[in-house]
Amino acid sequence: VHNRPNYLAYLIESLRHTKGIDEALIVFSHDINVTPVNEMIRNISFARVLQIYYPYNMQIFPHVFPGQDPKDCPEKMGKNA
Repeated sequence: VHNRPNYLAYLIESLRHTKGIDEALIVFSHDINVTPVNEMIRNISFARVLQIYYPYNMQIFPHVFPGQDPKDCPEKMGKNA
């Protein structure tokens, strides 16, 4: 899940109508913390839900992997550098 609540709403509605979904565990993996997305997922009542978060997300750790680390090579570095 990223920052696309509109797409997530379509997915959740589709899952709601899936046969046997009440016996499934739905895992949502996040790389950023977005309140509307979290609320949508917390309101799922037709199946068990687990949310996991990438521990070093770019939102909280912008200067370490996967963000830009000061020790990284320049993003636009050419082959001749």
